[in-house]
Amino acid sequence: VVPDSGCGAWLFEPQSTNLITQSELFSDSVWLKLGASVSNGFTSPDGTDNAYKIIEDTSNGTHRVAYTQLSFVNGDTYNFSCFAKKGERDFLHIRASSTATFGINSYFDLANGVVGTTTFGTASIQDYGNGWYRCSIVGISSNTGGTAISIYSAIADSSNFYQGDGTSGVYTYGAQSEQQSYATSYIPTEGTVKTRNQDLCTNGGDVSLINSSEGAMFLEAKSIFNDGVSKRISISDGTSSNRLVLSFGDNTLGYVNIVNGNVISNIPYTHDTTIMGKYAFTWKLNEFKFYYNGIKVAENLSGAVWSSGTIDEINFTDSNASSSPFFGSTKALGVWKEALTDAEL
Repeated sequence: VVPDSGCGAWLFEPQSTNLITQSELFSDSVWLKLGASVSNGFTSPDGTDNAYKIIEDTSNGTHRVAYTQLSFVNGDTYNFSCFAKKGERDFLHIRASSTATFGINSYFDLANGVVGTTTFGTASIQDYGNGWYRCSIVGISSNTGGTAISIYSAIADSSNFYQGDGTSGVYTYGAQSEQQSYATSYIPTEGTVKTRNQDLCTNGGDVSLINSSEGAMFLEAKSIFNDGVSKRISISDGTSSNRLVLSFGDNTLGYVNIVNGNVISNIPYTHDTTIMGKYAFTWKLNEFKFYYNGIKVAENLSGAVWSSGTIDEINFTDSNASSSPFFGSTKALGVWKEALTDAEL
């Protein structure tokens, strides 16, 4: 992939399960209609006419659909997300409440694409184009028991109790609940829970393409989320003794170069790793450089390199090909047989 070419990115995600058994069919009986009805046939983010509209009735109260078949475990972190688009009403309200005391309330301003009032948890909103947003809430269950998720049509931030007119509402699509600290890619369900396996990158690298004594790596990528877990990309000989590791942490990228068990370079760089960035690294005898978005942020002008033929593989993990898998988006990854110049970097 040529950087800035407009091409897409590889997305690597962990295994996850959508606990909602009917993610799109809001007319199904698993979704209770409370002060509201639903109507289908509207264009969803996937481009087909499978979105629903939550239509308020004429009562003076709340107007929502509710999924009541979830069960959360004390101490576990869960998220709920759905796609939403403004109709006659500009606000969407998501509430999670249960015997598990998961009580999260969050309002989303669909006219402006921002999160409004949130209590007892965190919330986020992501623009999917054509007026559609993915609205997400995250919280920790403080007990074990059943949990209900409600999606409301609302007239204002912090106001979902109002006199309906019988025709107005908001549009929704793609409900998802996961035992994760963030929402992963949408997993559609049709009557049962569904699990998506962890994404893997295999057969990366070739000994003939990597020069152990001199080289460069370029990466355009971002981590999937700041969740306190290290996400790594490495070139190595398959051991921890000889490796170059790029470690995406919470607002920190670490560049570590180890030769025969000795740490040659260990450079942390503080910035938001969930934003797509361009990283370039070189190794050469007594010359190690780190560039971010075309700017040199660190260098080390002393240190040994690997002997010829040592490094022979690339992994979207740490060097042992199983620990600290990289979960995120990758637009480009390149390895050169020579250390690039400052101008090239």
